[in-house]
Amino acid sequence: MNERIGIMADSHGDAPAIEGAMRALWGGGCGVLVHLGDVCESSRLESADRCVALLRENNVAAVKGNNDHAVVANREGLTLGDVSAETVAWLKALPLKIRLDAAVFVHSLPFVREMGLSAMVREMDLEAAALWFARPRRAPVLFRGHNHAPRLLRLENGRVAESSFAAGDRIGLDPARPVVVTCGAVTAGLALIFDPASRVIDCVGF
Repeated sequence: MNERIGIMADSHGDAPAIEGAMRALWGGGCGVLVHLGDVCESSRLESADRCVALLRENNVAAVKGNNDHAVVANREGLTLGDVSAETVAWLKALPLKIRLDAAVFVHSLPFVREMGLSAMVREMDLEAAALWFARPRRAPVLFRGHNHAPRLLRLENGRVAESSFAAGDRIGLDPARPVVVTCGAVTAGLALIFDPASRVIDCVGF
């Protein structure tokens, strides 16, 4: 895949934020859009239908976040009028992990087989990053949400190094070194553009 990939995360029921992110990512030439979970906010169930409709209508791929799982747990099989059965079914069917070319997309941790649903809420600390970097046949780039502050974890001289980035920053990736990228939240007006061909990430403010 050589198309630019637009990445958003943690909209938490904020439909205007999703719309703003999509406009910014399309404007940046993205042909594929991915949402890294927490599309919905479990304490604002009335916003779920609109947020899910935006992703479905625009063919946005998504992984399941812990708030999305909570919406399903709270509303599956019920007809209370605040969340449609169609929205609940779509959220329930979301995968915990997506792989596109040399990138993996999750809500929090990639260890889905070992952790199951808890992979959505466990933190990507330095120890977890080291475990990911040590895995054979790993994808060079792991994109994640959950924590709303943009952050980069790289393996340098055998140790995990941490750095932050902000809107307007451009990050060049070394193809030989894996990296973990925490996207930042669309509720804070942040999204990412990943160009697999050039191995460059742009942090977009909107």
